[in-house]
Amino acid sequence: MRSVIRRSPTCSVLIPSINPLAVVIELSAMPLDDQHLRLKSRAATLSDCAELGELNRQLIEAEGHRNPMNAAELAERMRGWLASDYTGIIFEIEELVVAYALYREEAECVYLRQFLVTRNHRRNGIGRMAMAIVRQEVWSSNKRLVVEVLSGNGPAIAFWKAVGFREYSLALEIVPEG
Repeated sequence: MRSVIRRSPTCSVLIPSINPLAVVIELSAMPLDDQHLRLKSRAATLSDCAELGELNRQLIEAEGHRNPMNAAELAERMRGWLASDYTGIIFEIEELVVAYALYREEAECVYLRQFLVTRNHRRNGIGRMAMAIVRQEVWSSNKRLVVEVLSGNGPAIAFWKAVGFREYSLALEIVPEG
């Protein structure tokens, strides 16, 4: 197996040439006790659905979404998505899941349906590094990237803008009373 190493002032990226999802990023200039982090990504499988369901529940809570589904229901929904046209990526540090992404490639764009960095790992550069992995090594660079964010989720809006996304549309609704 041949690997490619890409270096910048703050990180080294080890990219095995056989599997673009098996990417290792070593962060040396991040504020986690001056330790080296090893952020690894891997493709999610159907056996990950229970954990992804719980992560999706955390995402719903963090973004203030009104989805009432519990973790078991979300895991079952995730199973259906992964069995169809969605792809999941799990990001880990020393086998601890710290983030995940769920996306679908469409004809003209990549639609990022879900992205979460776990609560204890936010504000450390992990989200940026995870996005760097998928943008540089997984997603086609000639396709538009699309993500939807709830309008009241200021931290997420700031994050997406910081990693290069721009506002494009606004959805409005009237919610029935009662």
